[in-house]
Amino acid sequence: MELEAFKTRLFVSILFVCLVSIRANTLQTYIVQLNPQGVTSSSFASKPRWHLSFLEQTMSSEEDASLRLLYSYHSAMEGFAAQLSELELESLKLLPDNVSCRELLKMNRGFSLNYPSISVIFKHGTRSKMIRRRVTNVGSPNSIYKLEVLAPKEVKVRVKPQMLRFTDINQSLSYRVWFISRKRTEKGRMSFAQGQLTWVNSNNGLNRVKSPFSVTWK
Repeated sequence: MELEAFKTRLFVSILFVCLVSIRANTLQTYIVQLNPQGVTSSSFASKPRWHLSFLEQTMSSEEDASLRLLYSYHSAMEGFAAQLSELELESLKLLPDNVSCRELLKMNRGFSLNYPSISVIFKHGTRSKMIRRRVTNVGSPNSIYKLEVLAPKEVKVRVKPQMLRFTDINQSLSYRVWFISRKRTEKGRMSFAQGQLTWVNSNNGLNRVKSPFSVTWK
């Protein structure tokens, strides 16, 4: 009897450790706000490169940090959006010039669609990329969203369809985005650009859901 109880407790303990480990390594999207006059920024040639350095310091050296960098902010605030695990987030909080880290989902509960950010990387010799995304209507049924595109001059962006018509709550629809580079990649030299897709609720014109995207040439 005692042996069976011991086995049960051992199983529960192992399961708990596994669940904690999975949670600690699950990626979430966070907005990281930085000090715009940060003492470490002067060491880098550009703000996106500065932002990328925070990820490089918190992630495993075997991973490509640029794949986790979703967006760089320079106007309303200084910072970036990135995918981080809980362990990486805690490490990033200890770095200098970090002001705050907030989970993107918790910051935007008032929006009617979930909106994944997009990260595109053009490696040497690559001129186009197609990304497929699926969004879910978490707002009102019978909603129609039309697309507005703000793209940097270095990239041509095509989206199909350009209108999403939802009939139910929690209904999911997909769309495809083609990114076509208008500049050549220079081997050994990295550059960045950013833009956004904005889905506008045509029923009221008020709900505007932004899907930021970042483009990297490397």
